[in-house]
Amino acid sequence: MNKKKKMMLFLFLFLSLFLISYFFPYVNDDWVWGSERGIIRFKEHFAGFNGRYLGNLLVLLLTRSRILKAFIISAIFTLISYILDLIFNSSNNAIITYIIMLINLLLPISLFQEVFSWTSGFCNYVPPMLLMLIYFFSIKKDKKSLLFRFPPFALILGISISLFIEHITVFCVALAVIKVFFALRKKVKLKKWEPLYFSGNVLGSIIMFSNSAYFNILKGNDFYRSVPKENFIAEIISKYFSIIYSSLISNNILILLIIGVCFSVLYRHKVYNNRHQKKAVYYSLFFTIYSLVSLLIDKNSEYDVLIIYIDGILCFLYIVSFIYLTFTLPKSFKSKKRLICIIISIFVLLIPLLFVEPISPRCFYPMYILELMFSLILLKECSVFINIKKIKIIGYYVCKFLLFSVLINYFFISLTIFQASKILYKSIETQKTQKCTNMVFPKLPYEKYMRYSSPDSETENAVFYFKKYYKIDNNANIHFVDYDNWDDNLYKETCKNQK
Repeated sequence: MNKKKKMMLFLFLFLSLFLISYFFPYVNDDWVWGSERGIIRFKEHFAGFNGRYLGNLLVLLLTRSRILKAFIISAIFTLISYILDLIFNSSNNAIITYIIMLINLLLPISLFQEVFSWTSGFCNYVPPMLLMLIYFFSIKKDKKSLLFRFPPFALILGISISLFIEHITVFCVALAVIKVFFALRKKVKLKKWEPLYFSGNVLGSIIMFSNSAYFNILKGNDFYRSVPKENFIAEIISKYFSIIYSSLISNNILILLIIGVCFSVLYRHKVYNNRHQKKAVYYSLFFTIYSLVSLLIDKNSEYDVLIIYIDGILCFLYIVSFIYLTFTLPKSFKSKKRLICIIISIFVLLIPLLFVEPISPRCFYPMYILELMFSLILLKECSVFINIKKIKIIGYYVCKFLLFSVLINYFFISLTIFQASKILYKSIETQKTQKCTNMVFPKLPYEKYMRYSSPDSETENAVFYFKKYYKIDNNANIHFVDYDNWDDNLYKETCKNQK
């Protein structure tokens, strides 16, 4: 693929994501940030709330302009794909470009609803990964990078990346300490701009964690977050089975598939040659197929708990196999050290999540990008073994078809939601004008792609801020009905009966 075609493809990706993001409505915490409460938090300098200063400022902006929201979300997701392509696709292989776009878009639904369609989740979790990729790209380019030519930007980058989400901040400081330690121990020179970048990491972490919210968490006085103080091991095990194994590994089917195929190619070409490696390769393929089938099966049965424990144990065995196959690669394998560094990075990112409650799928987006990087490195190494022209041609058209299918699917889902949201807004304004005290609204379709798009009585805060955002009387009762059962006569009849 030549550069002109590639740039046109990225432009098409940006425009497609712009429309998709624009069609998705504000949901959940977006109502808080978009209401007067968001301004109050800003005026209080987010004291006692959190130290995610840049993430908070970004969400304040994006919840006040739907066009700006769509532009920033589509731009950052496009840039993430673009920088990954610059780092891992120096040969301009069209298949690699499509795979990068595909995996970056085809997120597990639980992750999609928290980092793409939910503006508040996006603002804290996705931008820092773009900044981290800029750092990785700058390491690769060094003297050709902006950080080398303009070192103060390295300080700005270091501070900025540390003001979004806590476990990324901890990771950046840990990375700085490790790199400086090895530079001193092994007498390896750091890049000219890295000391400034690391200084920014440390300064940013001090700014973040000086917020009183984190002292309140340690004291057990925070309104939302807590740190387990007893039965710590039991808490970690419970957390592993409830969210970690699925969000970290088993839901990421495309990444599992690429890694499984690459391990098989390496085994077939004698890179792996002992019986333990053979078993680990076979198990990785088994677990990939098992995870795919598991996602397709409805788990709403009396055996739910048992299935979760079986899934979790099988996933743990996969993690062991995955680590074993990486660490036992021969020394002659060019990218072995890079793969090991990615595994260590994933665990460094995971450790802070073990010490705080609650955690959710969005916390694992940084690990998802690192796993994507791992799969791209393996894929590049394995490409030398795949020289059959027919396979490459088929792979090209399959990847191209899948990418456009995903974009078309997202487009029609978001368009349907957008049309339904216009009906919702109309019903809200009509019932406000008629001063109804018992209001009925349609639920938005495709709820699983959004986070709490229709608040119910069990989410009192969400109901409160839904009313605040849409300026509904706080004493009014609200009720949602399924979109398929919605009829304008429902709210007309309800208001008529109240009169």
